[in-house]
This record gives sequence, C-alpha cells and structure tokens, in this order.
Amino acid sequence: MTDFAPPSQPNHFDLALKAHLDAAIGPWLARQMFVSDAFDALYTALAEKSEQLTTASTVSKQILLSFIQAITVLEAVQDPRADKFKRLLELIAKNEAASDRQPGVPRIF
Repeated sequence: MTDFAPPSQPNHFDLALKAHLDAAIGPWLARQMFVSDAFDALYTALAEKSEQLTTASTVSKQILLSFIQAITVLEAVQDPRADKFKRLLELIAKNEAASDRQPGVPRIF
C-alpha cells in the first residue's frame, strides 16, 4: 500500500483512508471477493482516526461512508467484525477514541 501523508485536519479528505477502503471494499464490489486482512487494516486506520477526532465536533462523510460500507460487507459475509466497526463508530459519535475503552477493564468516571 502506498504511504500518504496524513491530512492536516482529521476531517479533511484522507488518501490513506481511501486506499484502505478501496483495498477492503473494491474486491467485494468487483467480484464479491472478501479480503480479511484489508478489513483489519481499514479498522486500524479508522481506530487511529478516532484518536484524532475526540476533539472534533463533526465527522467527515468519507469516514462515515467507510464505516457504512465496511459494516455492510462484513454483515453480508456474516463476519463478527461488523460489531467491532459499529462499536468504533459509536465511540467516535461519543467523542471517544478506540483506546478509551479496553475489554475487561472497568471505566472510571
């Protein structure tokens, strides 16, 4: 995968995120071929993006579309990672990051 410089703002168009989305969704749209590793890379990219978005009041359409398309494909192939993507989207909507919630660790407010 090509390395792209991250955008200066988390909500600006992100070429690296587009490349991850294309790698995960492209084969599915073209041939209904599921590339598991590409979805792992997409999740990692979105989790990193969640760290940058904790102070943002908006989330770009590109990020939302990435979640919608990934969840749609994962549900189509009955992959349990769809729930993982949904939880991450919920965290972003709550101004939280992927690192804010660790499984098995109670949250202290």
